[in-house]
Amino acid sequence: MAEHIKKGKEELNFSEFGDYSVRRQRNKFRAMAGQVKDGEMPLSSYTLIHRNAVLSPEDKQVLIAWFSTMEDSIK
Repeated sequence: MAEHIKKGKEELNFSEFGDYSVRRQRNKFRAMAGQVKDGEMPLSSYTLIHRNAVLSPEDKQVLIAWFSTMEDSIK
């Protein structure tokens, strides 16, 4: 799990998100939406341990809508 966290932070670190270019920020929101939509996130290895982290279809739609709103708000 620690390796997943390390790799995840290398790919997307919210502590540094404000320093990303506008293009990179938009791409990150688009990628997050795609991963949730495709069932890639949360990781199955995580949800095996944390059963309450499994996303319902409604949860997924809320997240995808939020990612889209955030992407559209970046100027």
